[in-house]
Amino acid sequence: MKNIVSLLLLLISVWFYAQKSFTVSGKLAGFEENALVTISKDNVPMDSCRLQNGRFQVKGKLMESPESLYLIIKEKNDYKRVMLFIGNENITINADKKDFPYDVRVQGSKFTGKSFELNQKIKNLMRERDELVKKMFELQQEGKWNDSLMYAFWSKKEPIGKIAAIDNKTDSIENQYIEENLNTYYGLSLLEKVKARYTKEQLKSFMKRLSPEMNRTRYAQSIRNDLEYDLLKIGDLFYDFEAETSKGKKVKFSDYFHRNKLVLLNFSTPYCGACLLSIPYLEKLKSEMSDLEIVTFYVDSGEKGLNTLKKKHSENWEFIWDRKGTLSETQAKYKVNGTPRFYIFDSEGRLLGKLDGFSETMNDEIKKILNKNNPNDEA
Repeated sequence: MKNIVSLLLLLISVWFYAQKSFTVSGKLAGFEENALVTISKDNVPMDSCRLQNGRFQVKGKLMESPESLYLIIKEKNDYKRVMLFIGNENITINADKKDFPYDVRVQGSKFTGKSFELNQKIKNLMRERDELVKKMFELQQEGKWNDSLMYAFWSKKEPIGKIAAIDNKTDSIENQYIEENLNTYYGLSLLEKVKARYTKEQLKSFMKRLSPEMNRTRYAQSIRNDLEYDLLKIGDLFYDFEAETSKGKKVKFSDYFHRNKLVLLNFSTPYCGACLLSIPYLEKLKSEMSDLEIVTFYVDSGEKGLNTLKKKHSENWEFIWDRKGTLSETQAKYKVNGTPRFYIFDSEGRLLGKLDGFSETMNDEIKKILNKNNPNDEA
């Protein structure tokens, strides 16, 4: 009897710990032999292997489940990738190269079916968008890109640009999807991702409809954090937060206002093209303004990405992070729905202005904000 009990306990233990990891395996057709297959989270590889006779297997462990991961297949200078919304489970993918990224089917997951369902609704729009973006880059490389084409592709005012029109249609489909699938993990994760589209009252209405299970998720907590903090306006005092430097020292953001300097808080990641474009401009700004403290907050959770970002900057650049990734309370406080994002404060911690995204005139815009110092307008 004692041996039977021990065996049962062992089996229970094996089952319990098996749920703490995932395996993605299967067969991929149309790719060259030895193509590199990688599974990544927040742009950081978790595991990789080489295709052998078309077969692959990658593994990992999710501390919080389910999560959005990316399966990436790279051959020479080309790559294909697909988003997988999975938990700690064993899943199988048998797909052809032409199925990427919208028609890749996953077996064995209780989570990813919902993401596949949405992909089927928006895939034609996304393919049309991809072609327009490709055309845009071709025009840029040919030196034919100009302001008129910029408006023709991206304008959000009438006449609506071609890409902006597709984005509007996609947003509408996603909004309807969220409405119908709110109490699913993927539906709620999508709401958290696009929460900036909604008013506070709309978000509160969604939260009232959540089931007890969904209400306990980190996606719901992220939305609650976002609802708790108002958008900073010109003249408002900064939101404080705890973080650590790239050298592991614990700090508070308020520590940076004890130096009689203006402070620029920059939210960034090395996996954002616009963030990388902004780096030489920030370096130049720092060299020109000795009374300006620039602090870069790394938005992802993986230390590898932080080290990559450090290498892009000068040696003594000031980095901080909270290891919590994009769902952190800090990013909810500062409404970080995209990167780069810049907040400019006076030496007392009052907001002077903010900028979203990169532009070649960003340094001039930042200097203009610093010189204007008008505490009455909204950011």
